[in-house]
Amino acid sequence: MEINKQMLNTLLSFDDDTLRAKLVEISEYVGIDRTEAIKLTADIPRVRAMLSMVSDDDVRGFLSKFKK
Repeated sequence: MEINKQMLNTLLSFDDDTLRAKLVEISEYVGIDRTEAIKLTADIPRVRAMLSMVSDDDVRGFLSKFKK
């Protein structure tokens, strides 16, 4: 699965509870502790603002850190 700006826009279209649940699920998938992911998504308006500013290049750069 490729994560790109279009996918982020789809995530941003979800209501707050669904967005938070999806982000926690994604976080767990990449190895972030569930408790930590819940803390990181507590301020959902801030998370939305941050995600809305992310570019495809930002996503690729972030994900490249997880490649082995």
